[in-house]
Amino acid sequence: MIIDDFFDYLERGSLTGDFDFTQKYLWNEKPNSKAGRYLVVQTSDGSGRLGELSADDYIDVLVISAQDDIPWAANKAESILQYVTNNPSDCSLNSVFNMGGLPNPIPTSDNRVVFRLSFRCLS
Repeated sequence: MIIDDFFDYLERGSLTGDFDFTQKYLWNEKPNSKAGRYLVVQTSDGSGRLGELSADDYIDVLVISAQDDIPWAANKAESILQYVTNNPSDCSLNSVFNMGGLPNPIPTSDNRVVFRLSFRCLS
């Protein structure tokens, strides 16, 4: 599945190890984890597939800070964007492209921030 392939792509780039929790599809905050940092990989639509022809898959990556730790999350989000820029070819995903730059952080009610990074995968 594309979500597993993208997660593996991030792991090959050594981008997942600094997170306390890695999740697929939805952010599910763990109890007593206010100091925890989350990485969430989500599917975000794509184009239709027809036989052996290539198609686009869209992926969102959520970088979620610990409470009151905006700089760490911003740096991690930038690292992911830079990795994709420098490594657009992949054995499982074929091609990976940033769909934008570093977005504005989205604040949460418990003083976390969420950076939503969007990518297009040509497979």
